[in-house]
Amino acid sequence: MSNLYQALGFPIGSEQELLDWIMRAAEHGDPVEAPGVDYLRWQAGGGVELWVQVREDGGIVGVEPHLDGQARMRVALTARIREDDAPAGQGSLHGWADPSDEADPETGLYPFVFSVPDFRTCDGLALPAVKDVRLAALAYELEAFPSEEAYLAGQSGELKYAPESFIPAGLFTTDPEGTPRPEAMFTGRVLQAERRVNTASGGAFVWARVRTLGGEVEVAADPAIVRGEVVPGGIVTGSFWMTGRIGAAMPAAQLH
Repeated sequence: MSNLYQALGFPIGSEQELLDWIMRAAEHGDPVEAPGVDYLRWQAGGGVELWVQVREDGGIVGVEPHLDGQARMRVALTARIREDDAPAGQGSLHGWADPSDEADPETGLYPFVFSVPDFRTCDGLALPAVKDVRLAALAYELEAFPSEEAYLAGQSGELKYAPESFIPAGLFTTDPEGTPRPEAMFTGRVLQAERRVNTASGGAFVWARVRTLGGEVEVAADPAIVRGEVVPGGIVTGSFWMTGRIGAAMPAAQLH
């Protein structure tokens, strides 16, 4: 299983290596102001970003990885989610995918949660609200099939998933007081795929734009954990950390 940073081409295997990259991101990141916290957004190449959260005195309080791109999912946002011990600038949004009635979020196909790297910039957003979210999925596990036929033939057991399906795994918790997590299991059709490079680290990662149930998602994975080959027209399935932004997109020319 890969960690979130390896999915984005950072060769991070220890806490010290992570701290080194956080310090580099803080040194070179562009400031983004938000209520009660400031962010430093560092674009590392290939769409890869690290969002460092800093206090007014410059102290670093947290970091969030993100993959920016052009994929969109229409989401009825319904709630802000924060863990009690999380840094002030860190949080997630709960929403319903692709609602049929904007006045009723629960007409969406399913509920799910995604982490927001610039969480506090959304403070002024009145909920519920329907927005186009630039959603990305950083893979813990990823399996690829060359075609829908190969995917369907490869499923075993009684429970089988459609080529476009989504399970909001982060909502399932045995603890009634537990905080929902921005995690999911989904399957989708590969619209585009390529091997990208995090130009800051030199590390490669597998990138794909995927259509799943409810909309499009950009997927990133450590090549070492990918089973099969991710190709346009194929199918991918796996488990993921979900991250998304609502603000302005990065120009496409900066993604490579």
